[in-house]
Amino acid sequence: MEQVYMPLKEYYEKYLKEAKDNNFIWVLSLLSREADTTKVYQDIEEKWASINDLTNDRILFVFSARDMELSTVLPTKECSWKGYINPFMKIFRNNKIDGQEYKYDPKWVCKAPKSNLADLHSRSISDMVRYLGISENDIPCLIFTNLLTNKKFIVRISDTFDVYEFIKEFVICQEKISSKYDDINSKRSYREFINGYYKYLGLVDELEKISNGSGECIRGAIQHVLDGGSYKDIKNSVESECLREKLKKYQQWKRQFYDKYITNEDYIQYNKELITILENMDKILIQKGATELFSKGQIEKKGAQIDREKSYKGEVEMNKYYIFIADGWGPKYGGINTVNYNFCRALAISVLSQGEPHVICMTCQVNRDEIAKAEVLGIKLISMTEPDLENAKVLCDELIRQGIVEGEDIVWIGHDVKTGEIALQCKKIRDGKFVLFHHMNYEEYYALKAPYNSEEYNIKIKEQVELCNKADKVIAVGPKLYKSAISKTEEGKVHMIIPGLEDINEGRHAENKHKAITFGRVEKGNDIIKQITLAVCAYAKVYKERRTELFDTLGHIQVIGYDEKPTEEQINELRELGNKYGESAFTVTGMKYQENREELFNLLRNSGFCMMLSLTEGFGLVGLEAISAGLPLICTKKSGLYDFLDSKEMNMSGNIIGVDIFGSMGNGESVNFKQDDLDNVIKAIIDLLSHYDKHLAKVKALKEEWQKKFTWERAVKEFVLLLR
Repeated sequence: MEQVYMPLKEYYEKYLKEAKDNNFIWVLSLLSREADTTKVYQDIEEKWASINDLTNDRILFVFSARDMELSTVLPTKECSWKGYINPFMKIFRNNKIDGQEYKYDPKWVCKAPKSNLADLHSRSISDMVRYLGISENDIPCLIFTNLLTNKKFIVRISDTFDVYEFIKEFVICQEKISSKYDDINSKRSYREFINGYYKYLGLVDELEKISNGSGECIRGAIQHVLDGGSYKDIKNSVESECLREKLKKYQQWKRQFYDKYITNEDYIQYNKELITILENMDKILIQKGATELFSKGQIEKKGAQIDREKSYKGEVEMNKYYIFIADGWGPKYGGINTVNYNFCRALAISVLSQGEPHVICMTCQVNRDEIAKAEVLGIKLISMTEPDLENAKVLCDELIRQGIVEGEDIVWIGHDVKTGEIALQCKKIRDGKFVLFHHMNYEEYYALKAPYNSEEYNIKIKEQVELCNKADKVIAVGPKLYKSAISKTEEGKVHMIIPGLEDINEGRHAENKHKAITFGRVEKGNDIIKQITLAVCAYAKVYKERRTELFDTLGHIQVIGYDEKPTEEQINELRELGNKYGESAFTVTGMKYQENREELFNLLRNSGFCMMLSLTEGFGLVGLEAISAGLPLICTKKSGLYDFLDSKEMNMSGNIIGVDIFGSMGNGESVNFKQDDLDNVIKAIIDLLSHYDKHLAKVKALKEEWQKKFTWERAVKEFVLLLR
């Protein structure tokens, strides 16, 4: 057979087409620069026969490496004695694609490059890297191509990655979905019609591209036909015979496919079922940690198709990408990321369409399981290293690699000075809008935090003010932070959101009414703000003075929120304070900050009341979580939560117990509170325990009212409208 050299990229494209023509569904490619990856190839080749039967000739495997003993020659359709060869590509034998194998020898290959194989391989892989839109760091890797959806996915291979086991699990998972595809594909008349419908959509894409690149006359003619005008009206003004043919075909296909499709529920239902099956094929890879690859053309085509699908359904066009930047996913590190998580979740429900999720969160330290769970919610999680999360160019490059190309409508969302600055820098590179979430008044917080650092204080204040002024919109969490934000920037661009409740079933509060809980982030030098010692000392005093009257069991207060598991020394400090003020033995326990929400919610369900006594609290998610659990709450009046409950809009501050907290700046005292603070909290605890059923009923009524009026869904709807 005459062998003709074909560059690796072109060869790759050719075998994809060959595989599709032979009814394969998936093509797997192993891409590597290193010669020692050949061992991986040998392992797979030896084991491939054991799983090949499972694929039902649906999966074609292709191996690419530098030192290949044999390469596959793909025959040409024109000449049976002529075929294309690339020295770095081999297709596993399969009876559908009859490619012969040869030892590559440039002396006997037509058009063979003169460069040595090492240099040629290096250039070839570089071409593939550019073609696939991946980076050098991604190699070696597996590339999965779904020939039905035209999607490509990458799975990066580490030293400990078991390629064979991964492929085996993938094949087994695909088997069930492939059988469903066979069932729906057997309805030939439906499938042929849907194929025609998508050909029509493709023609619309093509005409729109021609229109965008043409002069006024041609653009007007194309638009006339696309808007429903007759082809006959404009055919004499179009010189190109090819374009005239396309416009004529457009009108025919519109009548034949589009008009019938939008009025036929059977076709629409068939298409939905087909889309679901195809999406499930791809989801298997996503759930196993694969990343989808896009070309710019694919993204543009997909976006146009989604917009048209929505137009006939009468849906609101949602063409924005909401890109959140956070230093953790879920409740990691505290309230900022808790708000980010809940807001992303609600926003995804609001704007999710048939295409890729519009809601994206770029963050650190997320695993495959978290990525898969987020994908089910409609959120695309992109995991970055901590240094990369602080580099705007790296983030923007990663978005392009993920398929979010130039020209997309992007809203960059940052959280205060944590990620606000990097979101602003991303906007400067990619345009769009910059939205800043305002979670904390640094002017209050850093003035109180011990030890006081004037340099840190001034830097934080300056950064926060600058970010508020540079943001297109500022989202303040609650009324107190709204006042803080409008003191830093113009009021017109500040919007307040009220968080929704957590989904927590009420627990056995009455049976555990003596158990107090105070929780949130407990950090060194932070007690003057969070007033954890005040909670312990006040509880100790009440237990000493009213033990017989109010307690039928040993007193217990739990402190949750240490950075690490609290040491015996830290717990003893609290016990000594409790003993000093209470002089009676009771239980003081401590736990590290709870990132596992279900465990935290279980603690709330089995507590009697919660204390949030902060000297300042931007909003107070700690208190809101207590309300979510139907747990009676003693709450500082210096919090956004209390301000909101006391507002005309809510008018339910009487459903919790509000206390005045003034704190102490030291003055030689061993604690960070005044006697008045202690007296106020003692009075509140006695009131709560003396009339426990009344307070339990009040917080239940508050929870019900909050659920009616303020949800995360309402917050995101206001957010979306704000950005239109």
